Amino acid sequence: MEVAILSDIHSNLHALRAVLAECERRKIPRFCCLGDIVGYGAHPAECLKLVRSLKCPTVIGNHDFYAACGKWGDDLSDLAQAGVEYSIRKLTRAARQWLGDLPEVFTADTFTLVHASLHDPLSWEYIVSSEQARPSLLLQETPLCFYGHTHRPKLFVGGGSPPEMLAEGKFQFRRDGRYLINPGSVGQPRGEGDPRAQFVIFNPAELAVQFVKVEYDVQGAASAILAAGLPPYLADRLLAGV
Repeated sequence: MEVAILSDIHSNLHALRAVLAECERRKIPRFCCLGDIVGYGAHPAECLKLVRSLKCPTVIGNHDFYAACGKWGDDLSDLAQAGVEYSIRKLTRAARQWLGDLPEVFTADTFTLVHASLHDPLSWEYIVSSEQARPSLLLQETPLCFYGHTHRPKLFVGGGSPPEMLAEGKFQFRRDGRYLINPGSVGQPRGEGDPRAQFVIFNPAELAVQFVKVEYDVQGAASAILAAGLPPYLADRLLAGV
C-alpha cells in the first residue's frame, strides 16, 4: 500500500540509488516523482533512466522543462543554467522528448502531484510560507497535494483539522481536510545543513505520511560534479546540505 514520493533528484545518482535501496529494504514497491529529475548534478541520463524504469506517475519540474525545450528566462541563475546545459548535452533527443511530455499535474483519488504550485504550475512559484501556500490549498480537489521545488520538507494545513502526529516525522491526515506536503529533495536538500537525501513514504489507505532521510555517498556525488566540469559550488552545496 505504501508509496515513496520523490522530488528534486537533480541528476544525483548516488542519492537516488540510496533512496531506492532504502525503499527496497522497507519493501515499498511503488513510487511517485514530483519532477526536476535533471539539472545541477553529474548524472542526468542515468537518473532519468532509473526514474523511467519505476514506471511511476511523474510531473514535470522546471529543470526538466528547460532541458526539454532548450529555453529559459533571464531569471535562471548561472548555476542552474550550467546544470541545464550539461543535462541537454548528456540526454538523448528521445529522453528530452519524454521530459517535455510529462504532465504539469497528476491527480489520483486522495492525492495530487505538482512540482511547484497548483495556482500556475509552469510559473514555477516557490511555496515557503502560509500565504504562498493558500492559492494551491484553495485549488486542491484531494485531501493531500505533494509538491517540490523548494528542496525543503514542509507541511501546510488548509481546511480541516491539523494532522495527527503518529510518531516523530509521521502524520495521519483527515479526508475532509486539505494539506500541502513537500517531501524535500532527494538530490539536493537545502536549508537544514543536513546532506542526507530526503523523501516521504505515503500510505494512501491510511492517509499517513512519514518524512524520511537517508545517508548516501555525498562525497562521491560531489566528486562526480567536479569531474564533470560543473561549477564547484554545486559540489560544495551538496556537502554542506544548503
